[in-house]
Amino acid sequence: MANIRIDNACDDAITVCLDGTEYFVPEDESVTVSAVEKGVHTATVSRPRLIGDSESAEESGDSITSKLAHDEKSQYVQLSSTFTIDVNATKSVWTLKKKVLLAEKNGLDALFSGFDVEISGGRLTGIKDSFATDEVEKKFMKKQLSEAFFPIGIGIIIFTVVGLFALAANITGAPITLGGREFTYPWTFGLLAIDLGFAIYFFVMLKNIFSAKKKYK
Repeated sequence: MANIRIDNACDDAITVCLDGTEYFVPEDESVTVSAVEKGVHTATVSRPRLIGDSESAEESGDSITSKLAHDEKSQYVQLSSTFTIDVNATKSVWTLKKKVLLAEKNGLDALFSGFDVEISGGRLTGIKDSFATDEVEKKFMKKQLSEAFFPIGIGIIIFTVVGLFALAANITGAPITLGGREFTYPWTFGLLAIDLGFAIYFFVMLKNIFSAKKKYK
């Protein structure tokens, strides 16, 4: 048999679901689970509260978390982390810490906040980060896709329509004039090249957004 002590070093209160039993661990405190079997155990760590628009900056912790939780041009995404741990000693200590990852080149900058663990008396055999709730996932996708489509997606549509119209006009021998400039072939191909660059950037953003959704599903 073994005793497992779970230390909270996350700068916030957390809940730990250990093998189906949930424990609340206040900030900077610990909880001990006694008389458990040695071997593989699964623990899912999450926050009992979500940081969102209704919470004040003071309540949301450090400055970067506050900024990303409330800034319209950035996003703070809370994760839960599931650890698979092989306990091989009579006393095992798990120290839980906050883990953050800044993801750029999405629709807008996103800070993913999950958990990491340091273990004595055992070894980590697996870890999986997931969106804290379905609502967190929905907000992530909605905000990311909105930022990707407006204005970049709309801009691509406008550039494509103008570029194709200018190309068709050149083919007929009557180049269009915009802003006092005649869109001959060089200008038209330049416009289409800019449009292609925006399109590539747009699809890279979409790829990153959906890759993040798949990773944290």
